[in-house]
Amino acid sequence: MRIRTLVAALAGALVALAAPPARSAPPGPNAQVMHVLEVATDDADDQSKAVTLALRHRVRESKEFALADSDQSLAVLSLALKCPDPPNAPCLTNIANKLGARQFFWGTMKKVPGNQVALDLHLWQRGHEDVHERFTFSDNLTEPRDPALERLADQMYQRLVFYGRVGVARLVAERALDGELFVNGRAQGPITHAQHELTLPPGEYTFEVRSGGRVTLSGRGRVAVTQVQEVRLVPVRAQPDPATQAPVDVDGGVTRAPYTGGGSSWRRPVGVIGISLGGALLLAGAYSSLRVLSFGEDEAYKAYRSGVAPDQDACDQAAAGVAVNAPGAATPGRVDRLCGASKTLTTFQYVAYPVGALAAGAGLVLLLSAQHDSPPASGAAKGSRWALTPSAGPGRTGLDFHLTF
Repeated sequence: MRIRTLVAALAGALVALAAPPARSAPPGPNAQVMHVLEVATDDADDQSKAVTLALRHRVRESKEFALADSDQSLAVLSLALKCPDPPNAPCLTNIANKLGARQFFWGTMKKVPGNQVALDLHLWQRGHEDVHERFTFSDNLTEPRDPALERLADQMYQRLVFYGRVGVARLVAERALDGELFVNGRAQGPITHAQHELTLPPGEYTFEVRSGGRVTLSGRGRVAVTQVQEVRLVPVRAQPDPATQAPVDVDGGVTRAPYTGGGSSWRRPVGVIGISLGGALLLAGAYSSLRVLSFGEDEAYKAYRSGVAPDQDACDQAAAGVAVNAPGAATPGRVDRLCGASKTLTTFQYVAYPVGALAAGAGLVLLLSAQHDSPPASGAAKGSRWALTPSAGPGRTGLDFHLTF
C-alpha cells in the first residue's frame, strides 16, 4: 500500500476493532443487512471511492437487502485483523464476525493500461462459496452518481447477487457506437463504446442502437447463465420507401415495419421554424420593452421633462421645438428622437408579443402532432402516440410510459 493508505488504515484500525456491529432498518421483514466495504487500492483512490458509493447506493435501492449503516473499508479491517493481501477465507470469516454480518461485498482495484481500472469484486456469504467477478472500466468514472457508473454498479449487483441466475451479453461492433441502446424495445441509456456488456435474465433478446430517430445497428442473441453471449451489432440501412420494407420482429414478438419517417414529415421542420420564429419575436419584444424603459431613465430626458409644465406632454413640447431651462436638459431635437423611437418600439411590441406567442404555440402543436416522424414506442399500436410497457427483472419490476412526439 501507499504510505498514506497505511497511515489512514492505522488511524482507523482501533476504531474498527472497537466499533459495534453496524445495523440498519431493513426495507422488509425478510430483508437482510448487506455491508459494502470500501474497495482497497494502491493507485486508484478516486475510482475505488466512487464505485464503492455507487454500489452502496444500488444496495440501498434494492429489495433484497438493507444497506448496513457503516463506512468500513477493506484496508482498515484487513490491517486490524492482520489479514494477508488479498484476504483469505479465515480472514473473511473474521471480518464477518467483526461486522456481525451474514454477507458483504469486498474488492480490490488497480489501474491497467489504456486509461482503465480493473476491479476484482467479491460477494462473501456465510455458509456459501465466495462469488467474484472481474470488471474493467474507464478511469474517468470518478463520480458516484455518474449514470454510466450507476449502470455499472447495477451490473455488479446483479451478476454477484443473482450469480447463476442471470447471464451476460457482450455487444460487439466494428466501430465506436454513438446513440441510445434499446433491448427488446426498452431504452437502456447512451452507448458509446465498440464493446458493451449487459446483465440480463436468460432469454432471447433484440438489441438496437438508435440515433437521430432511427435504428442504426441491430443484433439478436440468446442469453444464458453458463457463458457470456457475444452479440455482433451490424449496420441497418435506412429504406426510403416504406412500402418496400419487410416487417421486422422486435419487442418480444410484436411485428412492425421499421421506422422511416412518413406522411407527416413536413410538420416537424415547420414546427421547429414556428417555435424558432416565435421565440425570436418574443425575445425582440422583450428587448424593445427594455429599450423603452431605458429611454425613460435617460438623465437628460428626465431633466427636460422636469422643465415642462405638469399639464403638458414632454414629447409634444419637443416636437414643437420648445426648449427648457432645466440644468442638464436635452435639446428638443434629442427628446423628439427619443419619443419617436419609443413610439415605434411600443408599436412593435403590440405586434411581436401576440404573433410570437401564436407562432411558438403553433410550432409546438405541429411537433406534438407529428407522431409519424418518430419511431413508435415499444408496445405501441400503429398510429398510437403513447404506450404502457410492463417490464420485469431480477429484484425489480416496472411499468414504462412512452409518449411519442
